[in-house]
Amino acid sequence: MEDMWQGGKIRLRAPTLDDMDGYFSLPDSQNTASQRSGDRVHFPVSKEQLRRRMEEFSKMNPMGDEYFLLMETPDGQVAGNINAHSADRFEGTFSYGIAVLPEHQGKGYASEAIRLLLRYFFGELGFQKCNAQAYAFNPDSMRLHERFGFTLEGCLRRNHFAGGERCDVMCYGITCEEFWEKYGK
Repeated sequence: MEDMWQGGKIRLRAPTLDDMDGYFSLPDSQNTASQRSGDRVHFPVSKEQLRRRMEEFSKMNPMGDEYFLLMETPDGQVAGNINAHSADRFEGTFSYGIAVLPEHQGKGYASEAIRLLLRYFFGELGFQKCNAQAYAFNPDSMRLHERFGFTLEGCLRRNHFAGGERCDVMCYGITCEEFWEKYGK
């Protein structure tokens, strides 16, 4: 049987306390420009605060619909993360956020992580649509979603504040039928 968390380039896995001294201690995790492209600049955290955060990740309900997963390369390097959130069982929709470390960008890891996550949410949990957002100042994210097969559904004008300015939020969506048509069951 195929491992649904394993792709050709990366594997998605849960974070561990060992990742505190690896992925979460990398300079990029404190890089404000990198944080801003994800959502916003966060206050610096202490090692103890990070440990508590990691412990919370390990307590996430495996039967719930919110996940935080790391992207790991075949040689064991953590290349980034993807997190599912805003899951609504009644509507059958969910969203996600994704971050790839600069040295791992452009290798197809983000697309593969999205494909693995959507395959799980559509094929195993029965969700019917995934929503994603990209900030207007992040054209790489917009291109990623459009190439993947998401449809631009709208623009929330001046709906995000970053770097002292208001910016537009581009709203994308892909249905399970669109996903299966493009990526197969």
